[in-house]
Amino acid sequence: MALVNLTTNLKSLRYGKDTIGGGTSNQPYVKTSIPEDLSDVGRTGGPDFLLRGGTLLPKIIVNDVSRMTKMFFDFKSPRGPLFIAKQNLLSLTNVSSQVGYVVAKEDAVVIPGGEGTAIGNLLRSLVPPLNQGIYLPLSTIGQAAGNAIGLHLDKQGLGFNFKTTVGSPDGNSLLGLPTYLNTIHTNSTDGPKSRLYGLLDKINTNTQGVNDLYSYSGGPGATLGVGKTNIVMVGDQRTGINNPTLKLQDNRFVPKQFVLNGNIKLDNIFKTSIFNTYRSSIFGFETESGRLFDKVFGIRDDSVYQPGTYLKTDTGKLKSGTGDFVPQLQLSQEQIEGKDPVSKGGKVENFSKPFEGTDYIPKSIDYTQAGRIEQRVKLGDPGKRANRSSYTIGRRDIGSSIDSVEGNSGYKKALDQINAFPIYQSGIVTDNKIKNDLVKFRIGVISNTDPSLKTYIHFRAFINSFEDNFTADWKGTNYMGRGEKFYKYGGFDRKISMGWTVAAQSKQELIPMWQKLNYLASVTAPDYSSTGYMSGNLITLTVGGYLYEQVGIMTGLNLSIPDESPWDIAISDTDTATRDASVKEMPMICNVSGFNFIPIHNFVPKVQSNDFAKGAKVGTNGGKFVGKYGQEQYIALSQTSTDGTSLVNNYGGDDKNINYIPK
Repeated sequence: MALVNLTTNLKSLRYGKDTIGGGTSNQPYVKTSIPEDLSDVGRTGGPDFLLRGGTLLPKIIVNDVSRMTKMFFDFKSPRGPLFIAKQNLLSLTNVSSQVGYVVAKEDAVVIPGGEGTAIGNLLRSLVPPLNQGIYLPLSTIGQAAGNAIGLHLDKQGLGFNFKTTVGSPDGNSLLGLPTYLNTIHTNSTDGPKSRLYGLLDKINTNTQGVNDLYSYSGGPGATLGVGKTNIVMVGDQRTGINNPTLKLQDNRFVPKQFVLNGNIKLDNIFKTSIFNTYRSSIFGFETESGRLFDKVFGIRDDSVYQPGTYLKTDTGKLKSGTGDFVPQLQLSQEQIEGKDPVSKGGKVENFSKPFEGTDYIPKSIDYTQAGRIEQRVKLGDPGKRANRSSYTIGRRDIGSSIDSVEGNSGYKKALDQINAFPIYQSGIVTDNKIKNDLVKFRIGVISNTDPSLKTYIHFRAFINSFEDNFTADWKGTNYMGRGEKFYKYGGFDRKISMGWTVAAQSKQELIPMWQKLNYLASVTAPDYSSTGYMSGNLITLTVGGYLYEQVGIMTGLNLSIPDESPWDIAISDTDTATRDASVKEMPMICNVSGFNFIPIHNFVPKVQSNDFAKGAKVGTNGGKFVGKYGQEQYIALSQTSTDGTSLVNNYGGDDKNINYIPK
């Protein structure tokens, strides 16, 4: 065309002739004429109220739909058809979520022409295996129209909740998007199915070395969607009868090459590379074929499957899965709770590693039912199933016939029996084993009228803090002409402070717990004689082996309720209008802090007077180990003897007390 000049009418210019050779591309797909005036300049369609674009929105939608429709169906440009082809090719290479699905009995696949008809089979053969559904541009065009109102269509299919064809139970369309709910999940009389259900039969019945689980056209195993994706099992890595390389012979699984005419042949083993590998380990052992085979392949006659025997030949139990012909090898929750773990020896052992260079394993505590921590220290098991049908009656054992508060009361019915153990008065601590804890912790209040008696309080040893402060008082003096101080020993002092937590884990513990705390708090108050004279209270403190019946005075005590503590509200589950008289509205957790204790020793506090005369020699220069410890035993290292008649400590110096004095 001629050059544009000042006299050219720009409105006369037309679209077209925009390709090489003077052809027309049909683009742009939406054309707008040059306006006659500037009246349309700056028009926005008004405020963007609810819908952006205002009054211009309908025109915008029409233009978008028109533009995309012309692009998809414009055969002068390959852009649209190529996009459609690419989306369907991607669907072809996608994973098929329907493969392996087992159709329920009443499920039917409905396609145009009907399942099994000539028309139906023709349509199914013509439609490629689009694993993610067919792509039609209608969904994209519809999405362009619905963007403004928040419409979201499926890209694959028609975009309007059409169901898939393969495996769908409720009537289907070839133009749908495969989803879990309309391809896998069913509401049939057989119940919901999954493709794992179909694989189960293939796994359990596959005993002939056929390792294909399933295959389908396209998918990630095909090149650009051409070919098939095969899902297989590795046959030689399967177990038992499902391994095609093994044969069940003489109560054990044997490689097939070792079996001849129904017998394990020793010569067959010697001819294999396996023998050369294990030759050094089997040299010198018995040469009976079965025993030799055990040594080669590690199958011992004390197998974990059953001590003292070989593997059993119940082939049904060696299969995996469920079904009428295959047992379901799993325990119920009640069976798991009632089963104790055992080793091949029939009881629970220490599973530590053997000592280096030996086959010896350290002997461990017998953690059988009687040795469990819950029973051994009366801690109870808060997570154990129990009968909690009545809040008023409290926690009961499963199957318990107790139907009253009175029948379910007492410390022996509590979950934590130490926490519920009442206060008692005695000359010595009781031998009742319920008081046994991982770390013994008790306080005895000495009677002012009869010092041979103590009122004992036992707490569960949830100890939060423990401090033992020893103080040596040295007084400093300045002398004329000397800049430093000279010190003179002035005295000794010792103070112990500790804190612990008490927590009620069952109804039976709550009231005894607070009764004990109340009595302990009252010890800070005075006692009065029959004639009215005021006196303080001496106590004894026992904390493990650190302090044993240590006499002293308590100078302070703080009780605090943590934020995380629940409160018992003492409500009756039989009559919510009344209160449960067996408990009160009390916190279930209490932190005891500020417990200050000053010991009164049964010896004159001084440096420990150890005897070295009878001690063993340290070396050749005349040095000796300690032979006997002095009575200044600030840290007790003591406990009551097994029979409860005497005191045993680790300062004694004789072999009976095993004090580890070097010999």
